[in-house]
Amino acid sequence: MNGQKQTDNSLWQDLIKIGRFGYKFGEDGSFQIRITKNFQTGLLKMSEFFIIIDNQQIRFARTGQLRLDGMHLYGKFDDPEITGELKQVKKAWLAIDSETYENLLFPERGVIGMSLWFQDQEIGQVADVFNNGAHDVLVVMLDSKDDSIMIPDVTEYIVDKDIAGKRVIVRNIQELLEL
Repeated sequence: MNGQKQTDNSLWQDLIKIGRFGYKFGEDGSFQIRITKNFQTGLLKMSEFFIIIDNQQIRFARTGQLRLDGMHLYGKFDDPEITGELKQVKKAWLAIDSETYENLLFPERGVIGMSLWFQDQEIGQVADVFNNGAHDVLVVMLDSKDDSIMIPDVTEYIVDKDIAGKRVIVRNIQELLEL
C-alpha cells in the first residue's frame, strides 16, 4: 500500500488493534501508544504496521525500533509526516494483519504446508501441528499412500526446518513409515 490510505472493507476484518495512539507526537516522527491486551512482545521486532484512523481509513506505515515501557509503546515512523497527520485525528490505532499476529502467537504453525523430506526424497506435506503437552507434533500427509503420520518435533526426528526452501528435513522415521 506504500503509505496510501485505504477504505477496503476486507482489510478491516483482517486487522487486529494492538495499541491506541496518545497525544504525544514528535516532529521527528516519534510517537507513544497505549497498548491493548492484544499486544505481544514479539511485535517489538516488527517494523511494518497499519494505522486505523478514526475507524474510517487504514494507512500503511513503517517504523524504526520500538521500545516498551509499562503499558506504553514508543517508536518512530520512517515517514515523520505521519505524526502530523495523526495530530489532526480524534482516534488512531496501530494494528497488524491477523495472519502476522497468528504467526507471532503460534510460530510453530509456520511449517504447515511445507514439504517433508526423508533420505533426500520428498515424502509428504505437513498438514497440521499440535502440542501434546510435552512438545509439538507434526501431522504429515504422505505422498505414497492416502495416509498420515505424526512426527514429534524433537531433535531425534527433525533435522532442519528450511523456511526459505519450505521444507522440513527429518530422520529416524523409518518405523513410522512402516506402520
